[in-house]
Amino acid sequence: MNFKSYFFPVLLSSICGLQAQQISIIDFWTELPVDSVMAVSHQDTLFSNSNGVVDFGLFKIAERPVILKKQDYYPQTILYKNIKNGSVKLMPMESSAPIDVFSERPGNPLLMTPTHTTFIHASEIKEQGFNTLDKALAAQSGIFIKSYGGPGQIQSISARGMSAEQTQVFLDGIPVNSFQLGSADPGQYNLDQVESVEIYRGGNPRLGSGGTIGGAINLHSRVIPDTLDYSLKLRGETLNNQFADLTIGLPTGFLNHEFSLHYENGENEYTVKTGSEKISLTNRDFNNWNFRYRSSLPIASDLHTELMFYTYKFSGGSPASLKNERTEVTNNARISYDNNLTALHLSYQKQRYKLNLRAFLRNNWNEYIDPDSVIGNDIISGCHFNHETGLIGHGQFIISKRFLLNSGLEVSRQKAQSTAFGDKNRERYAFFLRGDYELPWQFLNDCTTQLYTGLRAESYADFGNAFLPGIGITFYASFIKVYLSGGKNFRAPTFNELYWQPGGNPGLKPEESINFEAGVEYGRSLRSFNFMLGLSAYSIRPKNQIRWIPLTSNISSPENILAVDSDGIEIEARLADVTKRFQMIANYNYGFAVKADSDLPDDPTIGKRLPFLPEENWSILLQTGTSGLQCGFVISGSSFRYTTYSNDPYDILPAYRTAGCWAGYEFTAYRQKITVRGGCENLFDKQYELTPGYPMPMRHFYFELHVTN
Repeated sequence: MNFKSYFFPVLLSSICGLQAQQISIIDFWTELPVDSVMAVSHQDTLFSNSNGVVDFGLFKIAERPVILKKQDYYPQTILYKNIKNGSVKLMPMESSAPIDVFSERPGNPLLMTPTHTTFIHASEIKEQGFNTLDKALAAQSGIFIKSYGGPGQIQSISARGMSAEQTQVFLDGIPVNSFQLGSADPGQYNLDQVESVEIYRGGNPRLGSGGTIGGAINLHSRVIPDTLDYSLKLRGETLNNQFADLTIGLPTGFLNHEFSLHYENGENEYTVKTGSEKISLTNRDFNNWNFRYRSSLPIASDLHTELMFYTYKFSGGSPASLKNERTEVTNNARISYDNNLTALHLSYQKQRYKLNLRAFLRNNWNEYIDPDSVIGNDIISGCHFNHETGLIGHGQFIISKRFLLNSGLEVSRQKAQSTAFGDKNRERYAFFLRGDYELPWQFLNDCTTQLYTGLRAESYADFGNAFLPGIGITFYASFIKVYLSGGKNFRAPTFNELYWQPGGNPGLKPEESINFEAGVEYGRSLRSFNFMLGLSAYSIRPKNQIRWIPLTSNISSPENILAVDSDGIEIEARLADVTKRFQMIANYNYGFAVKADSDLPDDPTIGKRLPFLPEENWSILLQTGTSGLQCGFVISGSSFRYTTYSNDPYDILPAYRTAGCWAGYEFTAYRQKITVRGGCENLFDKQYELTPGYPMPMRHFYFELHVTN
């Protein structure tokens, strides 16, 4: 038998024996096929057909990750070999479409918030080179991170020029802002425990909790794996700081477990200049760890339960603001935290509705002591314990093909015990109702118009009731989205603002605001590149804004500023190829917040800018890579900030620019995926401050090793 007569039958039988590799993509709620889903595997890009099927033909994709993307759905990364029954369910977004995903037609969005909303997946954060949550958030337009120094120091987050108390942070829909302080510290949440981040600028009736005048940020935990899974990450910095993360996914029968431990220890060793003095900073050491346990149990095909326990412990320096070398010697104050959160989540889902119930309990404890500060014969110290129990119910109902209804009920009881004001209690009740309706008529061919209406009612035992209506409209056509919205917001004073001694003000009124926003987003696929440009303009009119006013050199007291005018614009541009081998992201925001009314006769601060808020923030990120090699560069900056209400030109925080770069390589060894990465922070070695008297670290380097299966 000659070679040809043997080879071709074998080749023909081999080809016939191969099976085309297909996956069927369906909607998580309706279980209907989803068409026009982009499926990216290696250098191949395909789309699902009208039956929701992606046909990979005979491509070898069994071991390759496949990225599924479609507007109004969460992006998902899968392995073909792990797909069961040949189908994949895509989860519709409960808020807004990702701004970096494009399609020629918006399809049938179930719920679209008519505001500037950002969705960031963990994979994007990794691609962009960020290794902490605060850095990832600081790169987003309209978001400002205030830090009291280097890693491990206190941080706060604010949106659209509003205060940290007016920006709410949630973990899986559970509010985590301190009800005594009012703010949340993003440094307490490990980025490796987060699957995705949603940023709602201007608030959202579903995510409210009485404080989203500036906005809300919702952190979604990563999905508990149903296979044995682990991740180990080690990082060291030339500031003499060390970090370690270990996450283990462990399935046991029907019950899936996840154990996650994050540890940090450091000295923050760096030197800065004050006048002609060169000072080595002290008392900026930190030691903290957080542990999280989660388990999931599918009780039935439509009933799912999940348990979470989270604890965070911190001890370290609590430095005073830097003045000179002499005061740095007596800088010995210490602070400790011990926070924990326990939550139970029940989810019941049918074809046309979904119900969620979350019960939670959280305890926050902290202690402060300054051995060098004495009043009378007593060393200055304080101990505070906050306890909260709550219940959050949420229902999502598909009334018709064009109408989606969201509703929810929240109950919480808060108790604070403090050496500064004794025992205080508060009860809060809230209800929200939101409807999203797609209008049946069209202005133009191939366009969609969606109307949103919402109402949130808040009831406080100590401040009565507040009704917060909202309305908006969104217009989609081919490659463009235009939206317009308005609403009312509310924030009750914190326990510190009301009762702190000395300085608390029990006569404070709740803050109220009227928010307006208009925006446009344009996105297109140009050959192998995706391009997006977004512009939003906002106007916030807070009333009874609370600000701490100095009474003496050592004592301040909160007062209601009668009115504030805050206006601004946010611009965001993205350019990326479909495989993310190249990516450029640019953000710019301009905000102008001034005191609009007087609270004193002949008030000299009327029309003056609010302190500590920059007019301009901007950032540019460049990232590229191929064949496992990745590198990136980011530069960001801010305009100067006044530090007084009188806008004294001699009391300012100067403008700054800071840059960083990184490079990493990913490879497989012994069936483990290994990533090594190194980078430089504050590349140009510039001294700058985000908070007066707390200089940020000078140029330093880090190295990171990440191993996962």
